[in-house]
Amino acid sequence: MHHGLVLLGERTLRRWVTLLVVAETTAQAPAELFVLAATRGRCAEALARAVGAESTLPAFAVGVFSVLGRDGVLPGEVVGQLPVGADAQAALRGEDGWLRGLLELLLALEAGRFASVGWQAEQLGLDRDVVSGAYQAAVVWASEAVAMAGQYGTSARG
Repeated sequence: MHHGLVLLGERTLRRWVTLLVVAETTAQAPAELFVLAATRGRCAEALARAVGAESTLPAFAVGVFSVLGRDGVLPGEVVGQLPVGADAQAALRGEDGWLRGLLELLLALEAGRFASVGWQAEQLGLDRDVVSGAYQAAVVWASEAVAMAGQYGTSARG
């Protein structure tokens, strides 16, 4: 077990555990919801890295768990149960902060509200091309992650 953890690396393992929690929570939901969660998580992680965040895992978790609530806002009792830190919890409750700004950028991108994307990107100090590239790479990664999960029979992949 320890050898497997060393090979995977803590960051990769945490990323997969976060996705598996959402997969179990959304087991009856369409597979597209899992793809959306994986895409948001991966893109948020890449953008957090681009702004120089000390740790990108909170951004990944916010992106993934955001699919559980309308506009990425979850009830406080749900947020309190999630294995995330205070900043990520605040973002998922809809409170202002850089993680919430990152999520708002992703929501605007998904909705095609490009003026809002530009404004949010500027607030975070991100170039639009960086945002676009991160999102495109995240879509590819999420598709591959879902395909791999499907090979192992994970329940959320229809």
